Amino acid sequence: MKRILVVSCLGILLGSGLFAAEIFRGGDEVIIEAGEVIRGDLRVGAGKVVIAGTVQGDVVIGGDEVEISGKVTGNLRVGASNVDISGKVGGDFEMGGGKLEVTGAIGGNAVLRVSVAVIEKTAKIGGNLSCNGGKLKILGTVGGSVEAKIGAAKIDGEVDGDVTIKGSKLSVGAKASIGGVLDCGQGKGIKISPKAEVRLKE
Repeated sequence: MKRILVVSCLGILLGSGLFAAEIFRGGDEVIIEAGEVIRGDLRVGAGKVVIAGTVQGDVVIGGDEVEISGKVTGNLRVGASNVDISGKVGGDFEMGGGKLEVTGAIGGNAVLRVSVAVIEKTAKIGGNLSCNGGKLKILGTVGGSVEAKIGAAKIDGEVDGDVTIKGSKLSVGAKASIGGVLDCGQGKGIKISPKAEVRLKE
């Protein structure tokens, strides 16, 4: 089943024309060890992918389990069931798949088509965040705007720009700070803490 998923994700990415990579690695498991440096764009197709070292270029991954604890200086595009980013992505990040957890940093924009996305307290996204999927939780920092078509969303972190949420449920916590305007419509599923720093769209 995992092998089918890897081939499917990799095929989608190939078909999109995203591969301009010079280096390819594949197999059941691909690990870029801590201290290892890859100079150039990298494409990976494997059941499990771990980047603990540094990739000086863009990275495209088709896999099942993906862990980024090292550094990708360019853009990162992933098709996977589970992705954990505790390291740093210098450019834009794009993911299609299951669950995403970010505790590290994404320098550019993030475009997500996932079931669950969690931006933890320690996480920082430098650009805009776009998310389509089931659940979105923002506890960290987004330097740009947020736009989401989502089943349920929770914001208890900092967003410098506007926030547009289209979904059935939204919770804005006491620690939330939105620099722009919050556009979430009206409904019983919307709960905003009186302590939150929020300006609603008129």
